[in-house]
Amino acid sequence: MINQMNSTTKVQKQKAAVDLLGLKIDVRVVIKMLKGIRNLYGRAWLVGRILTEGYSKRNIDFVITDKRDLYRIKEALGSLGPHARFLIKEKPSSQSKLEIVN
Repeated sequence: MINQMNSTTKVQKQKAAVDLLGLKIDVRVVIKMLKGIRNLYGRAWLVGRILTEGYSKRNIDFVITDKRDLYRIKEALGSLGPHARFLIKEKPSSQSKLEIVN
């Protein structure tokens, strides 16, 4: 029989740790990390609550036009990369957006 605690996935463990630690991802930190991105294939925007609130407790949301940019953005975010969420579309529908210019 599999022990229920041992069958917890890595993602669930990370989420639980974040909830316990009260992680706050500051928009200024994210912007600083994104400044190093070069040679994107398409366009990319930082969107969502992190811009309107100045921080996020869970995710860093992006809209990108080319799926290949997903990896470059995650790499630029370093340890925050697992918190990045991506939506692929022509442009963001939200008014709160910050374009990543390379």
